[in-house]
Amino acid sequence: ADDIHRPPENKNYMKTYNFKRALCSAVSLLLSAAIAASLSSCGKRTIAMSCGDTEITEGMYSYWLSAYKTNFVYTYGGGSDNSTLWTATAADGQSYADYAEDKILTTVRNFAIAVEQFRVLGLKIDSSISEQVNADISEKLEYAGSRPALNSDLSRYGINIDGLKDIYIAEEKWQAVYNYYFGTSGIERLSDEELNAYYKSNYSLLGLVVLYTENKAERDENGTYVYDKDGNITVSEMTAEEKAAKQATAADVYERMKNGESWSELASEYSDADMSYYTNGCFVSSAEADSYGADLVSAAAEMTVGEIRRIDTDAVTYLAVKLALPELGSLDESDNEQLSDLRDDASRERYTEKFDALADTVTVNTDIIKAHPIEDAPLNLYY
Repeated sequence: ADDIHRPPENKNYMKTYNFKRALCSAVSLLLSAAIAASLSSCGKRTIAMSCGDTEITEGMYSYWLSAYKTNFVYTYGGGSDNSTLWTATAADGQSYADYAEDKILTTVRNFAIAVEQFRVLGLKIDSSISEQVNADISEKLEYAGSRPALNSDLSRYGINIDGLKDIYIAEEKWQAVYNYYFGTSGIERLSDEELNAYYKSNYSLLGLVVLYTENKAERDENGTYVYDKDGNITVSEMTAEEKAAKQATAADVYERMKNGESWSELASEYSDADMSYYTNGCFVSSAEADSYGADLVSAAAEMTVGEIRRIDTDAVTYLAVKLALPELGSLDESDNEQLSDLRDDASRERYTEKFDALADTVTVNTDIIKAHPIEDAPLNLYY
């Protein structure tokens, strides 16, 4: 439940630990966002979903479909919204269109429950939050130039200015509910013992050499990465000769790891992903199948300490050695930063259980949902 209240801007996030971030889970983004209760100013009054006194309008569903579609496009499609992405097969065998729609529908359902919980629990929004939202809306008005201009732009997503404001407030309501249960003073906040148990049951530590076997990053004559107009590194498919050479490298590095050579030294020389940040290894959790891929996550859980394994996926080969999992109290800065989402991951498991148990309290208008296929939704890069 990261504090994410807007769809991501189209940026190239270049960090020293960008390997994990580059493979970031859209599911995590979906589960960390909020959905709003219906209010009279939110655009279309057709109801897509309801929970108690909370109603999700068709316009609101359309808005969130666009916002989260954008997450999927930039996570899985490299920023390209086309039929190739939506008809491709996801890890669970569904098409990416079906996979994304299912995740978004579940997110809307769960957070409709959360907004209703906010009402039932009698929680309040701090005045500073309202001021923050007003400032955000004012900024967008200034950029658009006028209320009619902004309303016109927002109509693509089925809402208007007042509806956008209500959604932002409702996101904060969701955050308040999450904090009520799992925040610093949350009534169901995990104890240190529970957190440690989750860590030991769900995390593995791997030394990795990562080889990209299908595509390569484009570089200019000076060896510098080439970026597209959106600020993303340009990639192209390898030639048959390049692919064969990469497979030969994978075989060589795998044998050298089996013969006892240092994974970190081999990664420094051969890895296509910069692993220098992961000085002690890369933490992989059971919650990160969408970050690393189901094959690597499954292998990490199966492997024994000291075991070396080659994991081949469609476009990436991982050469992995399983390392001993350190105690939580002995982690260095790099380790702690990698595990910054540990509590959220553990709490999310509880959160999911809690809201799944309340799923029957939500009524979904399936005709409205079906009327909005994800392929037809516009991208939402700003709101």
